[in-house]
Amino acid sequence: MFRDSISEATPRFPYIENTRFVVFRTASARSTSQQSTKPTLPGTVRNKIILVADDNPVMRDALCKLFEFEDGLELCEHAVNGQDAIEKAKKFRPDLIILDFSMPVMNGLAAARILKTIMPAVPIILFTIHSKEMLLKEAQDTGIDAIVSKAEMLNLVKRMRTLLKAA
Repeated sequence: MFRDSISEATPRFPYIENTRFVVFRTASARSTSQQSTKPTLPGTVRNKIILVADDNPVMRDALCKLFEFEDGLELCEHAVNGQDAIEKAKKFRPDLIILDFSMPVMNGLAAARILKTIMPAVPIILFTIHSKEMLLKEAQDTGIDAIVSKAEMLNLVKRMRTLLKAA
């Protein structure tokens, strides 16, 4: 029924295969004074703004679609590299930042060092295909709050919610 709205070029993800997709506008498509694209009921807490930095457009889109169905989360903007993530974090003031490790221009660890000096209270997740053990020491020294493997994408939301509650 919903497959008609998905182009053939869209990658298939088994965990969202039978899910209805909704059009989602990023913050760049609206002014910062506009309300979220998700409805909020009176008395509810504002959505948490998430910034995702990954050089792979397929991964950015998959994360966007994943967050689309999570109550209380809003994707404020995509970033294509670490430098772009820093600029967009300054502009949109996210509640949580997800950084890929391997990106052109500036990698996730270098971006995290700068982001932690600018906004130390904002949790940062390093979302990577690389081994946790390989990055653990350097990530801890940088101030990264969590490392999540891209192979465990569904655990990302659980880890995000834990960090957002603690913040």
